[in-house]
Amino acid sequence: MARITGLIFTLDLGVRAGFAKGRPGEMPTSGIVILRSKQQSLADALGNLAAFLHEQFTSEKPACVVKETVMALEAFKQMNMSQDSVYAQVKYHGVVEMMCNRFGIPWSDLSDSTARKHFIGKGRMGSRDATKAAVVARCHALGYFPKDCNDDNRADAVAIWDWAAANFGRMPSPLALFGTPA
Repeated sequence: MARITGLIFTLDLGVRAGFAKGRPGEMPTSGIVILRSKQQSLADALGNLAAFLHEQFTSEKPACVVKETVMALEAFKQMNMSQDSVYAQVKYHGVVEMMCNRFGIPWSDLSDSTARKHFIGKGRMGSRDATKAAVVARCHALGYFPKDCNDDNRADAVAIWDWAAANFGRMPSPLALFGTPA
């Protein structure tokens, strides 16, 4: 993606979907959206995700969307996740891609380990819980959200946003060789 000065919108997809949005160099806003209750179906969750994105993209069209990539099938297996969970993840991503296409917004995927390596210095901090706690702690340290917030979905979306802002919003620096003025 080219250099972006506009709004960057990021997502950590799941039933409790984390999101973050903001322009490079500014403090992002973030939160979570609960896509369905236990009584609701996957179809309800997909409809709620589409409605949420429509509201967000209509309010202010992002310059790009970056979402955490779908986990590899082996990761689903290692986490003992059901076939329904795999289908849900793939369908959430399909809704995001469809909405981006509908609004003419470029999108990209980012692995969670890449975002975390940028944000906390390592892709993994040992256990899954330790890794998520480190991302939340970094969000607190940077003032990205209140100290009483410990939502790891929101934190993951903020980590993705921070990576996207650093990588897509970066201004190229002038080249100066051997002490020559820039």
